[in-house]
Amino acid sequence: MKTAIILVLAACMACSPKLQQTSATCFKGKLVKRGICGQRVVQLLSGPVDAVVMARQWTDSLSGKQYENVFTVGNLCDFPATIQEGQEFSFSITTTPGSNCATCFAYTPTPVEKNNIVTGCSE
Repeated sequence: MKTAIILVLAACMACSPKLQQTSATCFKGKLVKRGICGQRVVQLLSGPVDAVVMARQWTDSLSGKQYENVFTVGNLCDFPATIQEGQEFSFSITTTPGSNCATCFAYTPTPVEKNNIVTGCSE
C-alpha cells in the first residue's frame, strides 16, 4: 500500500508543470551577439547591477569587440528567435531550468557568466 502511494505521488509530481520562479525585477537589455549554435550574449542596459551575474568587461576573441556588463543566456532554447542582434528588450531573471532542445557544439566565444531569463516583462 505504501509503495502504491509513493508511486502515485511521484507520478503526479513528474506530470505537474514546472513552476516558474521569476524575479519581480524587470531589466532592460540588448542582444549584442548571436552565436552559430544559439548562443546569445546580452548587455545589461538598466536594472539593479547586483541582481545579475555578469562580466563587467568582456572581449569577444573572434571580433575583438569589447563589451561591458554582459552575460550569456543560460536557457538558450527559451530565448525568442525574433529578437535580433542590436535589439533592446525587457527581461527578468528566472531560476526555472530551461527547456531542452537540440543544439550544435560549434565554438562561439561567450562570457562564462550565465543567467536564465524570461523576456517581455513590463517595467
